[in-house]
Amino acid sequence: MDRAYAQIMGFVRDHEGKYERYSETIYNLKLSTERILSIAKGVGFQTAYCADIQDLAVPVDDPESLKRAFFVCRKQ
Repeated sequence: MDRAYAQIMGFVRDHEGKYERYSETIYNLKLSTERILSIAKGVGFQTAYCADIQDLAVPVDDPESLKRAFFVCRKQ
């Protein structure tokens, strides 16, 4: 399905010191870099590019060469 998910369960302490249990399911979708950038620009981000964690201010020409690419998107 080109989709992965993670199930997270934990406890959070409330203002009275009691613990409340929570669970969350997070879905990951497999999308191409071009598709993500196109979607970002389509919803109003004027700037959208891929970068390396070492320098998020510099766009990377080949994000597939990175072990982990970061998407930097800004609305001005």
